[in-house]
Amino acid sequence: MNQKLFLAIPLSAEVSLAVSQAQRSIARIDKHIIIVDSDQLFIKLHRLGSVPEKQSHLLIPKLRELIKTIDPFQVEITFLETRYNRHEKSQVLLNLKVDETFKNISQFLDQHQIFQPRKVTPELTIAYVSKEDPTQVKRILSDIDNLGIGMVTVFDVQRLLLVEELWSKKGVFLRVVSQLPLC
Repeated sequence: MNQKLFLAIPLSAEVSLAVSQAQRSIARIDKHIIIVDSDQLFIKLHRLGSVPEKQSHLLIPKLRELIKTIDPFQVEITFLETRYNRHEKSQVLLNLKVDETFKNISQFLDQHQIFQPRKVTPELTIAYVSKEDPTQVKRILSDIDNLGIGMVTVFDVQRLLLVEELWSKKGVFLRVVSQLPLC
């Protein structure tokens, strides 16, 4: 059996609190807004793709060795964005300032043959809109935009997480496989 794995940045306690407050404001807008559970909030950094389960246990020590050579860094959350998706659930997400750190980590992992099958844009999805009527979805997203939620914040990253995506009829569930401390 294969595991869909990715490296992620965990949120600091302060950012988690700010996200929770934003989610409460967003949830009041409409009953079709689905809030992402706090234990499912991660910033995807580097997708590892579909890895055979037997190989994933071999991957963890290799990742641990590589990750501990990376210095701690900072992440800046810049703004809240809504993204309309015609054929999937629309998203409410936080965008990040992508600096050289993100690019360098991905390049570093690529050099050590920890490949990502497709590029990942660092972002943090905090809610979805499940309504199917495009007009209503666009109205809900506009109402969220009009809240004027400001999320500019910076936090320190001391570790990365190896996370598995588990798919079910209810959607995607994320499970932390391993914690990987930085330098």
